[in-house]
Amino acid sequence: IKIKGTWHFGLCAVDSASGFPLLMDLYPTLDTVSWTLFFKRFKALYGVPKLIQCDGSKALAAARETVFAGVRYQLCKFHKLKNLMKRLRHHLQDPKLLKRCHRLAKHIFSNRWVSSRKKATQTLQHLAGEQVTAYIDEHILNDWRNLTMSLTNNASERFNRKIEKAVSARYGIPSVESARVILRSVWLKDVLLHGQQHVETTSELRNIDLSRICQEHLDTDNILHFFHAYCPSLTEKLG
Repeated sequence: IKIKGTWHFGLCAVDSASGFPLLMDLYPTLDTVSWTLFFKRFKALYGVPKLIQCDGSKALAAARETVFAGVRYQLCKFHKLKNLMKRLRHHLQDPKLLKRCHRLAKHIFSNRWVSSRKKATQTLQHLAGEQVTAYIDEHILNDWRNLTMSLTNNASERFNRKIEKAVSARYGIPSVESARVILRSVWLKDVLLHGQQHVETTSELRNIDLSRICQEHLDTDNILHFFHAYCPSLTEKLG
């Protein structure tokens, strides 16, 4: 998120099953310090997760080991496959061979049986050449234990796109607080649309109509600046 010409970073933790954003905040850097502060805040709010899905960021990994040491984690198969496909296109010129290697690459992450995935990996290494083989050794086989569940963090990717769309203002964002307001508005929209499904059925909050409450307490006098020309009748219509 660019604020007055300076990049800031929105870190977000999303529930992989429902796609609901559990926590997000803005940080001036995308390093281990920022991820550590973010994970500590998450831990204070929610406790220790059973499983973490993430990409291969080294800064994230270092913070995860500090705050959530011993918690099982899985790397995103989508990112791994995307990077592998990129290297196949770069190093293979034969269209037929490239097509076959693409199919084998997909089998590494989508096949139901682990033994079949390993066989696809070995066949791909045999066909694709030394450079692709070296990449598979370092970035796939070395991380094999963290890819065995064949998971992807699409929920996080989808919510990241929502954030990206919300902050892509034509004239930029003037301040950190303005950026945080935008982030909170993206979160609130998800709460209004999907929040009740995350509340336990026994909770009194389950039956609260948040959307209706927001409409009933809408202060129309404070939103007239959204209109190009002030018109007194407009306030009556909104009310």
